[in-house]
Order: sequence, then structure tokens, then C-alpha cells
Amino acid sequence: FRDTWPVRQFSGLFYWQKEGDGWLFGGNELSVKNSHLSVTADIKLWLDQQGQILMDLTGFYHDANVKYTSLYLPVSIMSDNLVKWLDESIVSGTGTDGGVVFRGLLNEFPYKTDTGGMDIVFNASDVFLEYQKGWPELHNTKSQLQLTDKLMYITSTHTNLFSSTHNNSMVNNK
Repeated sequence: FRDTWPVRQFSGLFYWQKEGDGWLFGGNELSVKNSHLSVTADIKLWLDQQGQILMDLTGFYHDANVKYTSLYLPVSIMSDNLVKWLDESIVSGTGTDGGVVFRGLLNEFPYKTDTGGMDIVFNASDVFLEYQKGWPELHNTKSQLQLTDKLMYITSTHTNLFSSTHNNSMVNNK
């Protein structure tokens, strides 16, 4: 991620306990709110004697301002061109809901094998997208972004281009 995330409200139940030769740190019913989005999550972190951390995270979000989407993406595993495109293209819209699942050793991310995984789903509506400088904008777009540790898919069930309506489009980046 690019930077720390601003937090306006934070709550939840935290715990830690010794497990064998390591420690388990966790949080249940975590709730984080800021001016960009609202998040709820459960997380477990296992720390072994060698300092390796295994994370199991499940989270959900809603009421997101899509203009700030790139602040919450794992840009360290994304191509510079894709990050630049996302930064410049997404102008406005609402992230209605979505979720994230992340399981695996943190030091092995991004996962090249099946030792861990990440899956982010982000549903959005009323998106205004300037996808290419000098080209017409897409507006009133209803779409879904799915980002895994290996792939990105964007599907759109509705979008307007000029005075025409387009339905059921898909873009992927491998």
C-alpha cells in the first residue's frame, strides 16, 4: 500500500495468546471508518519463533468513494502502468460494497504458488471514468473490480458512452 490509512472511527475486540512456540494476535468485529469508506473485518496473525507472520483476514466494505480506490490497493504487486491508469482514470462514483480475503505468510506475498492467496471484490455504481486522455468518458457505470494476487478483472453491467448504453463488458489484466 502507498501510505497509512486515515481513520476517523475504530472499534473492535482484540486478543492475543501463546500458541505452542508462537503467538496468536487477533481482532473480531473490527470496524474502521473514514471519509473514504467503512470497513468491518476479522483478522488473525500467527507469529512463529522465526518471526514469520501468517495472516488470515476477512473484511467487508461499503459506502466507498471510488476516487480513492488506489489508496487501498496493493500497489507493490501491480505494474506501474496499471497504477498510473487507475490513478488517472477513476474520477468519481460510489463503492457500494465488496470484500477482501487474504490468507498466507506475509513475507511470501505476492504468492507465486498456492501457499497463500488474496481476493478483493469491489462493486461500484455511478462511476465516471476517463479511461484514455482525449477519448470520450464513460459515465453512469455500474461495475465490479476483482483483484487477486495474480489477476485483475473488471466487469461492467452498465455504462454510458456519449448517448449510447453498453451492457456486459469485461476487461482483464494478466
